[in-house]
Amino acid sequence: MKGELLWVYEGLTEYLGRVLPARSGLWSADDFHEAMAAVAAEFEMQSGRQWRPLVDTAVAVQFTYPSPRAWMNYRRRVDYYDEGSLVWLDADVLIRQRSNGKLSLDDFCRRFHGGADTAPLVKTYTFDDVVNTLNEVVPYDWRRFLTERIYQVAPHAPLAGITGGGWKLVYTDKPNTLVRLGDHARKSVDLMYSIGAMLKEDGGVMDVNPNLDAAKAGLAPGMKITTVNGRAWSTDVLHAAITAAKKQYHTDRISCRKRQFYRHVQVELSRRRTLPTSRARLDKTRRTGRGDQVAALRTLSKLRGLVSLHLLTSRIIKLIIRDAIRLAAKIARFSATFCQN
Repeated sequence: MKGELLWVYEGLTEYLGRVLPARSGLWSADDFHEAMAAVAAEFEMQSGRQWRPLVDTAVAVQFTYPSPRAWMNYRRRVDYYDEGSLVWLDADVLIRQRSNGKLSLDDFCRRFHGGADTAPLVKTYTFDDVVNTLNEVVPYDWRRFLTERIYQVAPHAPLAGITGGGWKLVYTDKPNTLVRLGDHARKSVDLMYSIGAMLKEDGGVMDVNPNLDAAKAGLAPGMKITTVNGRAWSTDVLHAAITAAKKQYHTDRISCRKRQFYRHVQVELSRRRTLPTSRARLDKTRRTGRGDQVAALRTLSKLRGLVSLHLLTSRIIKLIIRDAIRLAAKIARFSATFCQN
């Protein structure tokens, strides 16, 4: 299996999988912002990006898919999905900017994925095909653009699509909807944005960021927290400690065990610039001389969304009518057969 270009269709479908619900009205604009903020924060706080390029997560996919959750933050996993969506957001915003709002990633998709209405075909593609098609839409050094984001080690997540669209990634005490849903599905407590730990509801340590406070204090995957500041573990006790850390500086004492061994660690929550209850979200920015451009891009996006919704609705109606006709024909044939018998 050759997975080097998985970031193309998997990353692009992840991006479109967030854009289309917003365009069709299934998501609100805030839902889209929350989704992109959650992705941006996850990969900005990922330690593995300091040594491993994004393309390597695609090349090694057959080995990483069955890998355990432990140490995922440091070794990375199938990041070409979600981080790929950030790369394509960046490309989308760049195309809109350089074409003064006349073109977008939609035009790339038409050229790259479009074609005559035929039976299913297997059409392979190369990195050069992607670069050349992007250049057909808007001339730019797309080879360098993609190489820097995909094939080279990048210490920071590709957030230019967010900032270029007039937004910025911020951390607040208000829970991010997508992160909260992820915690509910995994039965976890996500503290990766603050002390750098992913915990289970029962206190088990799923993962840590080696560069942040939890790992530096001695917490590691496989351990299980038993007490927080002398109180028996529970998520309520943890959140109470987090709330107290926001009000007054102090060192939190955490006891944990691994098999028959116990360990006591100290985590200074209040030293972090973002508190454990912080959640990633997008906030508007004011850019001198770019307000009209940003507003125009957003207006264009809304118009494209209406067109896309109209086309989607028309196709759905056609499919319903087609299926209704087929069903009516089957009923008629069955009735005729029944009457003959």
